[in-house]
Amino acid sequence: MTQTTEKEAFSAYCRDSVGLDAKEVADLANVPRRTFYDWWRTRRTAVELIIEGIKHRQEQKKCAVIAHSPIDQ
Repeated sequence: MTQTTEKEAFSAYCRDSVGLDAKEVADLANVPRRTFYDWWRTRRTAVELIIEGIKHRQEQKKCAVIAHSPIDQ
């Protein structure tokens, strides 16, 4: 797989998983984007777990917003 194809695959995975581009995911994880691209090739499980953590955090924030919604009052 070429480097461009790997970057595209990583970006697509980020968008599909959490609706963010690779740069936004890297910023949230406080990891340089180039490091993420390297890890995508060499430490994919670690990257997947980081993205799952971001996804979990997004879901928790959605639940918190819904719980405090004025609709319930």
